[in-house]
Amino acid sequence: MRSRPLASVALAGALLSLSSCGNADTYADLSTNGSMASVSSGSSLPDYIVRADGVLDAVPFRGIRRVWQLHGASSGVTPEPLSIVEEVAGDGAGHFSIELVNVLELPSTMESSLFPLTHERSVDVYWRTRDFQIRGISRAEQNYTFIEHAGTFTVAGHDCRRVEIQRLTPIGGRLGRYLVDIEPLTGFVLASQELDGQGRKIQAMAYDSISFSPDLAGLDLTSGTFPGSPLDLYAPLGEVVGFDVLVPDVLPQGFEITGARLLSVPASFTANGESFLAGGDWVRFTGTDGIESITFAHGSTMSVSSGVVESSIRIVSEGAWEYGFGRVAGVSFVVAGRVDAQDLRRLVESAF
Repeated sequence: MRSRPLASVALAGALLSLSSCGNADTYADLSTNGSMASVSSGSSLPDYIVRADGVLDAVPFRGIRRVWQLHGASSGVTPEPLSIVEEVAGDGAGHFSIELVNVLELPSTMESSLFPLTHERSVDVYWRTRDFQIRGISRAEQNYTFIEHAGTFTVAGHDCRRVEIQRLTPIGGRLGRYLVDIEPLTGFVLASQELDGQGRKIQAMAYDSISFSPDLAGLDLTSGTFPGSPLDLYAPLGEVVGFDVLVPDVLPQGFEITGARLLSVPASFTANGESFLAGGDWVRFTGTDGIESITFAHGSTMSVSSGVVESSIRIVSEGAWEYGFGRVAGVSFVVAGRVDAQDLRRLVESAF
């Protein structure tokens, strides 16, 4: 079994995101049965799906949601569920808040006393990457099919349209199949499920209540754990940031790098005495296939010699996510994505 320390995942989540009994029964399965209204692609995508692109940073809201994840399925161990309740809010301008309300169920590999810290340190990655999002409609159309289900479906008191989305080419053992309920006026995703090849649920999210005219008073809204600034991908990045910038050029099929950011990480940023994040400047690259995201970040460097990736890289799992930590030629890095571990290793090798 691969090691998956909570402190490590919390630290990685913070950096990468800058920018009882079976609780699964409490998440009503989004049915794949019944009639399909149409198969949509290209310019025929309906407006409410197009509206869902980037909606989290565009629509003010506040709500209570339940999150369910199956842990261990990607790492060869017996899968166990994680089930929590969160209060989530956003101001429509990139600032957000995610607070843990209740822990319903934890995998045996997680310590209940550490989980609140893990959650607190990981809210950025939850906001940016954990939940289903459309992250570029044009690229999503190139990599996925969109199937509308007939009828309307009620979530948190709102009538929604249901869409089944599936990747044209699986990434390793990951099918990339989703069912999402979208509130059509805003494009907001109020419920989602990811399914495996047998139609079994891998993870799910559903709002119990939500307001699109929210009172945000009293919430500690944030735009990210670490201060930073966006970088122009077409600029000479090394000259801009003042150190060698390592750009990965081997990404999983269908992905492209879409953004970069210079981050400032405090030297004191640790969790339970463990830290993979050397203090100082870091460069973070983000990429997407239009739905899923992948991230690679590395610390400041003076010089880097090309060569084979050192054995210090290790992989830990967080639900359906794979995180990699390590050092190559003395350079600290973090990489993450809902892809196979080998994809992460190839990405790291291509950067160095």
